[in-house]
Amino acid sequence: MIAPDTVNTLPPSTMDAFRDHGKVRASLEENVDQARQMMATLDRSGISIDAVAAKLVEEGVQLFAEAFDKLLGAVFTQRAVRLGEQLDGQTCKLAPELEKAVAVSLETWRRDAKVRRLWGGDASLWTSCDEANWLGWLGVAGSGAQTN
Repeated sequence: MIAPDTVNTLPPSTMDAFRDHGKVRASLEENVDQARQMMATLDRSGISIDAVAAKLVEEGVQLFAEAFDKLLGAVFTQRAVRLGEQLDGQTCKLAPELEKAVAVSLETWRRDAKVRRLWGGDASLWTSCDEANWLGWLGVAGSGAQTN
């Protein structure tokens, strides 16, 4: 959707397609009565627009998160290229069963945006007891994290 007062999160391929054959117009205001009739027809046919919208939001958020993770990966790679030996490298070696468990845990943190939640001060990542009292360290380096 391209409309006034919206945020552009379009993938470049969608923007290119719009530039190629899209037309700028206030299409959200066109054929409103026809759109209402179509929505009623969908409802009578057993198609839930709320379910469709929820699925689209879920898929859109996932695509956005994946794109953001790729951006962070690109930044990490460029940082490593530019700083090279100046980076404080660290490695570790785990037993194979622990290495697998760590990989699964890291994927869960990536998929569920837990790193972003951590930096947002989300104490529910743990047991939700008094962890909110432990998150003050996030702001020590001026990260701007808000904790209680």
